[in-house]
Amino acid sequence: MPRFCLVLLVLSSALAADEAGARFGKGSAVYRSGSMIYREQLRDGRLVALPLDSAAAQDSGGAAFQLRVRTAPSGPELDLAGGWRWVHAQTLSAGHHAVDLEYQSAPVALRVHTLVDGSSVIKRWLEIRNTGRAPLAITALAPWCGTLWRANDSISVGSTTRDHYPWEGWFEWRALAWPRDEIRQEIGLSYRHPVFVLRNDSTKEFLFAELGWPANRRFDFERGARVGFRTWVTSKNALRVIAAGESVETPALHLGFTRGDFSLAVQNMHEHIRRSVLPAYPPQRAYLVQCLLPEDQSTTIFRGKEYNESNLLKYLEVLRTAGVELFLLDGPFWAANYGEWLKPHPGLFPQGLAQLVRRTHDLGMLFGLYAEPEGGRDGFRSPGSTATIGGWKNTRVYQEHSDWFVAGKSAYPAPVLNLASADAAAYFAGELEGIVSHYGLDLYRHDFCMPEQGEGSVTLRGGFLESDYWRHYDALFAGFDRLRARHPDLLLQQASGGGTRLDLASLAHWHEHFTSDRTSLPHVYRMLSGLTVYLPPEVLVTPMGMADAKHRPSFRTLLRSTFALANTPMPFNSLFPRTLDEFRPETREMFAHYTTLYKQFMRPVLAHVKTYHHAPVNATGGVTSGDWFAMEFAAADRSRAWALIVRLAPKPPGAYVFQPKSLDPRRGYRMTRDNTGKAETFRSGASVSIGIDHESELLLFEQR
Repeated sequence: MPRFCLVLLVLSSALAADEAGARFGKGSAVYRSGSMIYREQLRDGRLVALPLDSAAAQDSGGAAFQLRVRTAPSGPELDLAGGWRWVHAQTLSAGHHAVDLEYQSAPVALRVHTLVDGSSVIKRWLEIRNTGRAPLAITALAPWCGTLWRANDSISVGSTTRDHYPWEGWFEWRALAWPRDEIRQEIGLSYRHPVFVLRNDSTKEFLFAELGWPANRRFDFERGARVGFRTWVTSKNALRVIAAGESVETPALHLGFTRGDFSLAVQNMHEHIRRSVLPAYPPQRAYLVQCLLPEDQSTTIFRGKEYNESNLLKYLEVLRTAGVELFLLDGPFWAANYGEWLKPHPGLFPQGLAQLVRRTHDLGMLFGLYAEPEGGRDGFRSPGSTATIGGWKNTRVYQEHSDWFVAGKSAYPAPVLNLASADAAAYFAGELEGIVSHYGLDLYRHDFCMPEQGEGSVTLRGGFLESDYWRHYDALFAGFDRLRARHPDLLLQQASGGGTRLDLASLAHWHEHFTSDRTSLPHVYRMLSGLTVYLPPEVLVTPMGMADAKHRPSFRTLLRSTFALANTPMPFNSLFPRTLDEFRPETREMFAHYTTLYKQFMRPVLAHVKTYHHAPVNATGGVTSGDWFAMEFAAADRSRAWALIVRLAPKPPGAYVFQPKSLDPRRGYRMTRDNTGKAETFRSGASVSIGIDHESELLLFEQR
């Protein structure tokens, strides 16, 4: 046996007893997270990633990352694939390991960061330092590359497939092409999210990857001696210019390798995101029932001049009675002018928002508010309404600092605050603090409605033309981290043009994430079936009921969907009557049934809920497959579970047969059918038939 393989065998054996950890040899590293073991070696000046799927062979593997730079604006592009020297390896904190490399013929030092948390998913990012005396530019970057299966295995790739509004979560499977394949998204912020899943039907294994980066990227796949992948952050201009002595951290790739079924691969990624990505919720404020009230939706119950303080104060009584815990005043039409978020519309809210906030609190609910201080839209009239809002160009900040803004590249070129400017970033952070403090918010909802900006804006730095995206997102995330640190009880929710920022870098800085503006039947169920492949369901909020009446399911199905999808519930305002006098007893009873069920049966287990995809998305099916939606959610200890089944076609060819995946065969369960309220003993391994005469069904399973 070659000496290197013997070293790896010894190190792997030492790791086998640990849920997560790292072992370092001379020029080599072995990382373990859960059942995933990943090996690297510095070989001939290259950091080599050894195959994930089997014991490493000395002659296998490829470069663990790709990095190209320019040390002068007119100089050649340097490919830093080989030429590295191993300097040091260390553990920085629990689960966080680092390998220091130094380039021998260019002024670049590299720290390779690896985070293992026991979830069978590993997080990897690079820290790049300019050791020279002049700026250098990163021109190409793939923070993690790897190799795995034999090229002739039967392999499919799952990914999101639709770039444009509003097609979030449009997850589909297809065969991985020969000899090369790619997934490319280079239109700026997009409704196609940075994720791929490789499924090997020959070995029954899954590779699950999510890139923490909201802008342009490309995933490359190659079938040579083995299947290889590269995950690129892309730009036509320099990605980042690094000053002399400066260090920058790259976007991270989160990579999971699972031997087992699709549900296990999904659950491994969800648990990793919970452990190592999501910010902690403020105590007692997780997964609250919240009502969203914008003006600029056709189904909103208050439009134009009716969207006012007097009507909303009465409406709060209805929400409290229905079990709502947080009222969210959506925007932007509560304000008179973009960029002047401390000045509510004088005609609609003549006393400001103080009375509305106070009354919300008096009724025992929390108050949330929406704003767009990042720019992206400008003054306009709400579609189908008389509501108007003035533009950014009316504001003092724009008139005095127009250089802080860039024009959005679309048919509607609204100003966008360029956070790559340090002064603009400081102003933005101050605006966030001002909005939250001025109104005494319990939740701040952030929107940015300028997707699909291609390469975006650029700035000349050190002689290099640099894309502004990297610096913009560094500043955006830093602003929200600072806000969260100053207001530890504040809930943060993001709604970027619907759901464009649903990458893991964004998930790390907000507690809750809006899925989409499109909630029509059957689209919303197909979308959520896809989104929950790569995002934990409980951090998602979907305004169920926002669609026009002709595109909605029945009221009962809407309430089931609001509370039983394992999302943070967001019933849209039109599901409620305007006043208490209009709140019929049978409607109150239905709200009471589902809010109680959610708060007592479902919410207690959401923090670590196990998700099982039955239809339309599953191990082989994509969002457009089949006529039914079926998802199952279970407590981590499998003591309880529930399943929501919804008919997506008016007349499917037959009944849906549901067989639970989460139940422990050693235990007995009681199953309750929500349509009838009848409970029965249920044996693990049995199935339930849902006839086409039912639009939906909610099944509840509880250990006896």
